[in-house]
Amino acid sequence: MKQQLILPSIPAGATAINNRVGVRRENDRWTYFLGGHPIYSHKADDLRMFRIVTAQLIESGGCRQVDIP
Repeated sequence: MKQQLILPSIPAGATAINNRVGVRRENDRWTYFLGGHPIYSHKADDLRMFRIVTAQLIESGGCRQVDIP
């Protein structure tokens, strides 16, 4: 089976976590992107969802713990 590569494209206005994952805050929401596609979103003050989302990104290999600001 061929491995599908994800192009390192982070949407405009987003901050790169690494070359595949980015995050952008709009109003009161954080949205996480893999390539150019939104994959997670949560309210800015929702610490529980922040922890869940970042844990899922780390566990899935999307980023490393040291990459999370």
